[in-house]
Amino acid sequence: MPDFSDSEYDEIREKIIGMGERSARKSYYPELQKRIKELEEKQQTLMELVRTLEEQGTLLENTILEKDLAIRELHHRIKNNFQIIQSIMGLGINSIRNPEYREDFLKTKGRIDILARIYIIQLEKEQFSEIALAELIQNVIDYIKYNRNNKSYNIKFDILLNKIEALKQEPMIDIDKALYFSLLINEVLMNCIDFGISDEHPEIRVRLAQFGFTISVSIEDDGPGIQPEDLQKETVGISLIRALSQQIHAVWQYTKGKNGGSYFSLSLKRDH
Repeated sequence: MPDFSDSEYDEIREKIIGMGERSARKSYYPELQKRIKELEEKQQTLMELVRTLEEQGTLLENTILEKDLAIRELHHRIKNNFQIIQSIMGLGINSIRNPEYREDFLKTKGRIDILARIYIIQLEKEQFSEIALAELIQNVIDYIKYNRNNKSYNIKFDILLNKIEALKQEPMIDIDKALYFSLLINEVLMNCIDFGISDEHPEIRVRLAQFGFTISVSIEDDGPGIQPEDLQKETVGISLIRALSQQIHAVWQYTKGKNGGSYFSLSLKRDH
């Protein structure tokens, strides 16, 4: 250990732990105080930012809640409007005496009923983004069976889903396409009932199939079959089928079935 004099030892000690003029502690103290003050200011700024974010988060939650309530109220108003229209049309049927006009009116009412039925399903299940295709088809079939009971027929619905690893769920369709799709299926089934079934073969076969990312729907009857010239006529039914298919970006075709009846096929890509 070096040999220091008392004065040298005191000088070294003062530099290390003292507060004298030559103290190392004293020389760094102002800088330390400055740094501490800067950190305190940054801490205060950070706390104010956190409070602001919390206030904005609360405001955002309230805004989302208000919009959710407004959307639900809008959906229920639309549902009520559908019911009003259905009631008015139901009353109007009784005043129509001409059988042909009455049948056309019933078809129009049926289209509106299908729209209302699908919309109510969305509300009940809170499905506002997508819905299962099989469920849509089954609801259209159930509606027709219940409301078109003036003819004796049977509708068989078969589902063939070739699922692959990437497609573990059944085929779905976006809500904005669901109404078009339902109207399209309704229109084809009504054509089958009006022109494609007979007393000898009162059966309609519906199949929903999935092959990879392609969805196929086929509807077949055992009636006289649709004629090529019938497809060229601008009837309400054919016009609707053509327009609705375009809306959902689907390809459709009418051909002769195995048993001589009409065979309708529709193919479209999966939305999900």
